[in-house]
Amino acid sequence: MISSSNNDALTVMPIIFGFFLLLLPSGLLACPGSPVAGFHSKCEMTVSFPGSSCEKVMNEITDRASGKNGWIDPHNGGTYTLLQDDDDDDSSMVINGSRLTGNKKYTDLFDMSFVEEEEGCVMQACSESQVRSYLDFSTNYCNLHSLYCNSSSSSSGDNKCSVITHEFDYVESFTDCWQNDASKCVPKKGSS
Repeated sequence: MISSSNNDALTVMPIIFGFFLLLLPSGLLACPGSPVAGFHSKCEMTVSFPGSSCEKVMNEITDRASGKNGWIDPHNGGTYTLLQDDDDDDSSMVINGSRLTGNKKYTDLFDMSFVEEEEGCVMQACSESQVRSYLDFSTNYCNLHSLYCNSSSSSSGDNKCSVITHEFDYVESFTDCWQNDASKCVPKKGSS
């Protein structure tokens, strides 16, 4: 039997939790969504960029996604498209986009939200498959990782992550991203 004081605590806890969720910056909790009911692959993560401003991080990400200076997606030549959210304005700290796989078969959506912290920029990011998928071989992770990785990120020998302007130190922590092998993001020459 639950006593009255325990029952009151059970009633108050969801209210307190909800209040703290409201204190988080907007956009930090949502993935782009998927039309697939049930299980599909995704990668939800937080990346800290110590000593780097969000402006520099966002510029590098948008430059890569736009193919500036001939940048090519190292994860099998996929095609990125930046999407404009109706609520976004020029001061937005959000990047939304899609990535079409190199074989032109699958499109994933991704969202990135940025917060300027005293130690540097913090990004909350999520890439989500738009079709039923159980194994994506780190594709959703690579959709995100390839947009900010540095030239020492790869363990694939000569194949390094291409940097356009800014080389970042970063720390990745995973919320819901159980397939997160960085070596898959810059495959060895001759592999597909």
